[in-house]
Formats: sequence, structure tokens, C-alpha cells
Amino acid sequence: IFDPQERVTTSSSWQSHWNHLFSSWTGKGLGEVDAQEPGEVSDWIDEILAHWSMISGNPAKRISRHLGGVRG
Repeated sequence: IFDPQERVTTSSSWQSHWNHLFSSWTGKGLGEVDAQEPGEVSDWIDEILAHWSMISGNPAKRISRHLGGVRG
């Protein structure tokens, strides 16, 4: 059972590890997001994706390159 307040250790659930990572990216974990409020959840997901895109460069361009598309 996932507990968003669980302290992350090497034996923690995978959900806790993801929650910890996303919390470090956005400043808030799942326990701080109202899961019953679609707009709040959507905003949190947008923040996660924006951060991932920032640290990954341009994922669409990378995928295109790997498939033989646009270079550069």
C-alpha cells in the first residue's frame, strides 16, 4: 500500500521512489496534491513533464533523430 508520506529507503516501494523524485522536481509530492481536483493534478503533471523535458533536452527531436529524421 502506497503512503505518500513514507520515508524513502532502499526497501521503499517503487511508488515512493517516483513520488520522491517528482517531489524533488516540483517541490510537492502526491500527498500535497489534491487527487480529487483534476486541474491540480494536471498542473502537477505538467510541472513534472516540463522539468523532465528541460533535463532531457528536446525529446521529440531525439526520437526523430533515432528514427532517421531531422538532425541538429
